Amino acid sequence: MIKLYELSGKNNIRFSPYCWRTRMALNYKKLDFKTVPVKFTEKKLIEFSNQKLLPVLVDQNAIVSNSFDIAIYLDKKYPANQKLFTKSDMSFDIFINQWADKMLNGALIKIVINDITNHLDPKDKDYFIDSRTKRFGIPPESMADKSTDSLNQLYKYISFLNSILEKQEFISGDDIGYSDFIIAGSLKWGMQVCDITLIDEKNKKMLDWYNQIEKLFMK
Repeated sequence: MIKLYELSGKNNIRFSPYCWRTRMALNYKKLDFKTVPVKFTEKKLIEFSNQKLLPVLVDQNAIVSNSFDIAIYLDKKYPANQKLFTKSDMSFDIFINQWADKMLNGALIKIVINDITNHLDPKDKDYFIDSRTKRFGIPPESMADKSTDSLNQLYKYISFLNSILEKQEFISGDDIGYSDFIIAGSLKWGMQVCDITLIDEKNKKMLDWYNQIEKLFMK
């Protein structure tokens, strides 16, 4: 059976946007899998992958890391199942992947970064604060920004996505595809750790889309 190594927090919460992308992809393709929780301070569990990031997928002799690479692998390995990449090339999915990582996640991290610490065990909390302080140059508590300006930046991105859904049923087009899981994974991350409304009611298409994706594939 496929094993999916996922980032885990306190009380077994799974909040990584990248791990959610892969979990949704597996559910969409109706593949049996089991998850292996890995905390920030338990990266020894994935030493076999020769890197330190999650998710990691193990499928018989195949070891694949990076959520986008995992999606490519799943389509090649299981072509008879639902396709994750629905277009003739992956240029749109590559764009959405980069846009979500740089822009959407960039807006979200300022809002949720300090909330994440509340969902970590003490040892992992210390690691998270230290590693993010080194990465961003300031501690999470100082970086956190839930101001109106910060939220409005996020809502601009939500509105942009809503405008796509006003013209087509899914982010990927007429059918669900990997780009839907990219965006939904980022939003799931924020919703799990933060109590702020991330999709306002002005963006009803976006809200309906997210609820549908969550119900069907976030298991």
